[in-house]
Amino acid sequence: MLVGCGLVWEVYKIALARYPGTARMARNVLAFLFIFASTRILVKAWNSPIWIPDRTVFELERDLRIVQLALLAGLVVLFACYEIRLGRNLKGVTYGYGVFLATSVANLTLRNYLGDGFQRSWQYIQPICYLLVLLVWGATLWSYAPIPEPTTEPHLEADYESLVAATKRKVHSAGSYLLKAMRP
Repeated sequence: MLVGCGLVWEVYKIALARYPGTARMARNVLAFLFIFASTRILVKAWNSPIWIPDRTVFELERDLRIVQLALLAGLVVLFACYEIRLGRNLKGVTYGYGVFLATSVANLTLRNYLGDGFQRSWQYIQPICYLLVLLVWGATLWSYAPIPEPTTEPHLEADYESLVAATKRKVHSAGSYLLKAMRP
């Protein structure tokens, strides 16, 4: 799970290297979501009268894989919206790992609901999924292909800066309203 989190972190770092403001925001969102998923499981385990370690570990792994999958999907949507071109290698890592995450989430979810009986079926499905991931990675990572330089600069940083400025204005405005309300 930790290596997977590191992989998602690295994809964001490489993909957003040209956009420092957006990379900083993505780093904060990543850290928050990983901590949130871990905390959710720990609180659930703490409040449960019967703590079953296997089930809790499966739930933690599933939740972290869901967060990773959502973040990768968000990255793909971000690049599609701003028409940022990815290199063949980064696309391969992203899509291959996305397929791996999707199959892992399906496995962990179905195993949680259907029990160990599902595992017998999964032992036949899992090698096919793994082979698919290896084919995607093998085809895209066989040789190095640099990320192409953009022909026009996307408005990603400008959108981020305007979002930061608007948020600062709203926080300042809310603070002034709060001070007015507190005065007698």
